[in-house]
Amino acid sequence: MKARRFDQEELEGLLARYEEREPPPWLLTRIMAEVEERQPSPIERLRRWWFRPQAVSFSPARLVLSVTVTLCVFWLGILVGRLQAPETGAERPLLADNGEANYLIGRGLLAAGRVEQALPYLRQAVRQEPASPEFVHWQGVAYWRLGEAEEERASYLSLGQDEPNYLPSLLNLGHNYLESGQYQQALAHYDKVLQADPTQPNALYNRALVYQMLDEPAPAEQAYLAFLEHHRTGKWASRALGHLHRLGNFSFRSYRVGAARLILNVETLLAPDSAGRRRELQYLVEGLSRAPGSELHLVAYHRGDRQAARAAVSDLQEQLTNILGKEQGIRVRGSWFDEAESFTDANGLDRQHTTGLLIFTRSEQDGQRRNSI
Repeated sequence: MKARRFDQEELEGLLARYEEREPPPWLLTRIMAEVEERQPSPIERLRRWWFRPQAVSFSPARLVLSVTVTLCVFWLGILVGRLQAPETGAERPLLADNGEANYLIGRGLLAAGRVEQALPYLRQAVRQEPASPEFVHWQGVAYWRLGEAEEERASYLSLGQDEPNYLPSLLNLGHNYLESGQYQQALAHYDKVLQADPTQPNALYNRALVYQMLDEPAPAEQAYLAFLEHHRTGKWASRALGHLHRLGNFSFRSYRVGAARLILNVETLLAPDSAGRRRELQYLVEGLSRAPGSELHLVAYHRGDRQAARAAVSDLQEQLTNILGKEQGIRVRGSWFDEAESFTDANGLDRQHTTGLLIFTRSEQDGQRRNSI
């Protein structure tokens, strides 16, 4: 079987994206075939191959082989973790003479769920290259997986002099402080992360949780709003919406559009035309694109002012039609009422608002069938 070719960028992508990944069958077959040919253990044999003296020369074939073997080191960590019996887990690990190799083997063992076996390799990688933020970070992750919070924190903090703004470790430090009840420290680290990446979802969401733990509802509300300004899908968006509703803020609502639910800022939609309003309408249009054959219904409420409700719907209809274009073929229908909107919030409680907006879709065939009755 010919060896598959991997470039360095693909290898780094694998390590960055996957903590746990099933090794491809062809790779395990090759590794086991090599192991059976000689007596030394798989790690020792690979270590000898990796670190043998070589002449400095460029060869595309050798480069491909080198990168492939680097990937093998990572998967070998998984293989060792799976094949090693529990009673042999206490044996002294066969550490490599190079930090990169130890790091890759440690990552492989982590992916195989052998955290205790992974830690010596990751520790050794840090000893050999203490200035490598990635090595130190994953040593901290191993400590976290083992429930050793103090060691985890010390690992991340050791980056302070060389890499004080390494975002993965700053973020994990925030998590570490949050889990240990040190809320002000957690806030400080989440704020550092958001200074570098203002839309980082974990920092935005957990920052709101910290304020809730501190019993500070006003900043918690603002933090959840900031999260939903950037993130509208997934379980954390649904939870943020629920937290906002429990805090009495209903500026964001969840609407059924086709088979999916969209979280939209209803206050922005009902406000005068603005960049924020056009962005909300764009979210709605993107949802409609996943619901072909539907017609959109907009229902506005304004207690005691039917004309205001009608004007709100007409304005939204006009803007949506312009965004959709005639080629989309989606009908935008409107209704308006001079009464308060009644709705059920994300917590299952019945509410009434003086002004409101209901958004839903239904099949055009259903609409035609009803109109024909």
